[in-house]
Amino acid sequence: MLSILRRNAEWISSHRESLGKKPRLREEFSERAEIKVLDALRVLGGEEWDVYHRVRVPMLDTIRGKGEIDLIAVGSKCVLAVEVKNWVGSVEEADGEFLQRGESRGRVLETHNDKVKSLERMYRSETNCNVPPIFSLVIFPNPRTLLSDGVSRMVSCWLLDDLESFYQSTIAAQNEMPIETRSEFSRMFEEFGTWDNIEFHGGLLLSGDVADGFSICSGEGSEIDRLSISKVSFRPTRGEWATRILGPRVEAKVEFRDGKIKFCSVDPFREFAFLPAGSPRVSSDPSRIHEISFGHMGLEGWREFRNRDTPSKRKEAQRRYSSGDLVVGTVEGWVESGILVELDKSGCIGLLHNRAFSTMSEMQISRAFYSKGKEIEVEVSTTYKNGKIVLNFPA
Repeated sequence: MLSILRRNAEWISSHRESLGKKPRLREEFSERAEIKVLDALRVLGGEEWDVYHRVRVPMLDTIRGKGEIDLIAVGSKCVLAVEVKNWVGSVEEADGEFLQRGESRGRVLETHNDKVKSLERMYRSETNCNVPPIFSLVIFPNPRTLLSDGVSRMVSCWLLDDLESFYQSTIAAQNEMPIETRSEFSRMFEEFGTWDNIEFHGGLLLSGDVADGFSICSGEGSEIDRLSISKVSFRPTRGEWATRILGPRVEAKVEFRDGKIKFCSVDPFREFAFLPAGSPRVSSDPSRIHEISFGHMGLEGWREFRNRDTPSKRKEAQRRYSSGDLVVGTVEGWVESGILVELDKSGCIGLLHNRAFSTMSEMQISRAFYSKGKEIEVEVSTTYKNGKIVLNFPA
């Protein structure tokens, strides 16, 4: 009996602590800054841009890593991938690192460029098309930001007030993109989704991934998984003294992706695992969690396939390609026998053999040009039963 009362008291204590977890002021300012830039991008250069907020872009070279891009704007001539930095004071750069008021803020450009390269690879894999121009930008919307001369000269760094100058100098003369490109990006970003969010009872929000296997009881004994849910919120239905004696009772409001709503009772002690962006895994129960919102559909099937490195996987990947197929791929790297080319997001690799180059001089020039991450158009020459794929340049 005492252990039950003690457990009930700990639940109440945890709930009170959660009520004190308020939104961070810095995050609120960052949110406002991103919205300010978003509004400017929508009408940049007098165009009507499609702007996507906080897009979750898979990082293909990791087991399940993702990188958030604050804003992606798709216009008639190009795509802008934007990192927003609401910094105050002086901003300098030294050896690839940004310094704000002399304090290191990390390798912002390098990190952002890695996300953009992954976005390009995903676009090639989704569409088998050449990637339209994607400009990687860091935008500073705070009027109290002072960029050093070195940062001001960087083509990727702009104050928000100078963004129109960037459009006129860089974008205005670009050729129009195919009309289908916008719908292709829209479909792709919908597949990517955004982060999942956990909100504590006090309003503090954590962004990241709800762990695989999330489900919640519907009240009739059946389980509802994340694929059908857009949001679930928790509400304690007993007062403090009733909770101390009888134990906590929690009602869940489940909002489905099709707009339907359902209420059910849940286990108040059930823990939900969460992987905050850039932080260690945490677990919390409804004493602390007010709401969980789902920004994506869970671990992608292609990601699970990519993570399996087996002979059967290689053969299965090879079966998707036939001699004569034209593929827009990504250079994975050079080996002694030629170029390894990533053909799709599942990790299927083909070899563009040294024999594809007509001269040694051409191959040497290509070594400098076709570096890791570069786009390359190839033709499937031969496929083998062991899963190997040999490539050639298109005729």
